[in-house]
Formats: sequence, structure tokens, C-alpha cells
Amino acid sequence: MKTESFLSSRLWRYATKRFDTNQNLSEEQLHLILESIRLTPTSYGLQPFKVLVVNSINLREQLRSAGFDQPQFSDASHLLAFAHYDGFSEDLIDRYIDLTIEIRQADPAKIEGYRSFLKNLFGAWSTEQKSHWADKQMYLALGSALQAAAELKLDSCALEGFDSKKANEILGLTEKHLKVTAFLALGYRSSEDATQHLPKVRVPSSVLVEII
Repeated sequence: MKTESFLSSRLWRYATKRFDTNQNLSEEQLHLILESIRLTPTSYGLQPFKVLVVNSINLREQLRSAGFDQPQFSDASHLLAFAHYDGFSEDLIDRYIDLTIEIRQADPAKIEGYRSFLKNLFGAWSTEQKSHWADKQMYLALGSALQAAAELKLDSCALEGFDSKKANEILGLTEKHLKVTAFLALGYRSSEDATQHLPKVRVPSSVLVEII
């Protein structure tokens, strides 16, 4: 594989500021993005987050208001909310272990030790520690979605600039012990988005990478 081919999607993508409101993702494209998120590797495989596909025009307009009037919230074809568990119970661990037994047809007796290990590990953590860890796992999924979109030649923009408290209230997440810390706008760039013509700014490898 040529280097240019391997890096082409990474060089092509940029944080889209203006979306073409007349172009939408297909159901298949959305499915592939969501599957890429689902298949993202996370620590211990626990996936301590949820992804909400915000289809409601009313909700998206409210989120745009909470997002300091950034047009991506309302104008993109699709808007995904990435929300991590703001602390979590042992149910999350049981979900993973039970699913492992089901999918791998594992002997429950041989995996119970791992269930206990995870419960003892996270049982010693505070709610704040769990929330911080879950947020980091969520960002792995966001990165996976960004790259998947680029490979599909879909434009995207990760959004972190918004009133978190308002966004959580709009999406009804507080009572679900979830906290949204990022959104992902997906669609097709508008021809009027001048940002697409700007050179990509990244520090050189000689600065970023150090061999020791």
C-alpha cells in the first residue's frame, strides 16, 4: 500500500464549519459509522458510554442555542451525542461478563474470577474517578467515528464548545447518570465553507515524535 493512499482520508478530512443542508447520509453510511463506534476498543471492553443519534429538529435547535449558535448542530445531516457514564455501578461489569459468556459460550465458573477482579478494581474508585475514566474511553470511540467518516468521504466536525449543563438537560441525561462531553456533526461540506481550502496545520514528526 502506498503511503499516499493510506493517509489520503486523513489528509482529506477537516473540521467542517458549514454543511450542505441539501445532502444527507444514507442509512447504510450511518450504520457503518455507528458500527465503527461499537467496534472501538475500550479498556477492559466495558464501553462505559452511550451514543445518541439526535434526529429531532427541535432538540438540535435547542442544542445549537446551547452550543453558542454553531450551525453544525442544526445544519449537518446527522448529529451524534457522545455521553459517558457519570460514575457507574456493577451493572456495567455484569453486562460485559454476561455478554462474554453468551457470545463466547464460556464456562461461567472460569470467568467469575475476572468479574470479581473488575468489581474490586472499580469498587475502590470514586464517582469522579469513574466518570473521568469513562470519558477517556468515550473519546476513543469519537476518534474511531471521525476516521470512519473520513474513510467514507463523509465530512465531520467534533464539537466540544457548548454549555454542558444545558445540553444534558436538553437530552434528559442527568437522571440517566450520563454526561455529554462531545458531539459529532456528520454530512457533506458546503461549497461556501472556506475552511476546506486552508492547508492542514500539524507539527512536524520531528517535533511530535521522540525516539528514546
